[in-house]
Amino acid sequence: MKTTRALGVLFFGMLVHASLFAQTVNLLVVSKVHSYTQTNNSTTVDATNPWSFAAHVEGSSGDLSGAAAMLTIPSGTGSTTMTYNAGGPKWSVNASFATQSALDAAYGNGNYSLTAYGQTVSPIAVTGDLYPSAPLATNLSGGTIVGGILTWDVSQALTITIAGTADHMGMNIDGTNYNASPEVFGQSSLTFTVPAASMMAGNSYSVELDFDKIVGGTLGNFGGTGAMATAQYAGVYTAATFFTISAVSPVPEPSTYAAIFGAVALAGVMVGRRLVRA
Repeated sequence: MKTTRALGVLFFGMLVHASLFAQTVNLLVVSKVHSYTQTNNSTTVDATNPWSFAAHVEGSSGDLSGAAAMLTIPSGTGSTTMTYNAGGPKWSVNASFATQSALDAAYGNGNYSLTAYGQTVSPIAVTGDLYPSAPLATNLSGGTIVGGILTWDVSQALTITIAGTADHMGMNIDGTNYNASPEVFGQSSLTFTVPAASMMAGNSYSVELDFDKIVGGTLGNFGGTGAMATAQYAGVYTAATFFTISAVSPVPEPSTYAAIFGAVALAGVMVGRRLVRA
């Protein structure tokens, strides 16, 4: 199952300005997601179980385990207790589906409510089926994606561009010893360059590209009190595209091979001479 990390980076720029007190809720996001796999440099296809629902509560570094969170689903389909995570996001609900109709049957369009610390945020609107188009990685510094995998020489810098129409654009590149999550708001494109030698040959790195359409909520505080006084909230439709980077060692130039073979031949001659003298 593909799990989008769009909600993990969405509004990060605003979170850094929030007050960081223990047990403080900073961000509430409810999102419906359509996920894709980029199979080559110009094509995306639906991922396995491409439709998903995600609701996340982000908090400060304080322990939020005592703040049981409840999500109320619209259209009278009930409520669900969110799962607590020791890391982040602090509370979450995630589910994936094979079809959009199955997603909508379980998590319909409408106004969601979220209750935490005995306080309720409502409405968090998720309406209109306003899914953005699929992000497509372009400007890959000459690299080629084959079957969802970009094989990349770690000695070279890697540039990735996404362009389209979205309220928020983000990337997440994650793997051994390297992680980056660039994002922009209200722009038509996002370009990011992974510096040369940032990745380790022999490892794989997951890439997620996100377009987000914000359809409900506020970019400022919603007027809560106490632990939720500094929170922002939003309802979002997301399009997320995934592919994998396979990091490889640089391939020696022909002149390098010639030097290697020459050194080996010279070593053989020297060993031969020593044997004759012996």
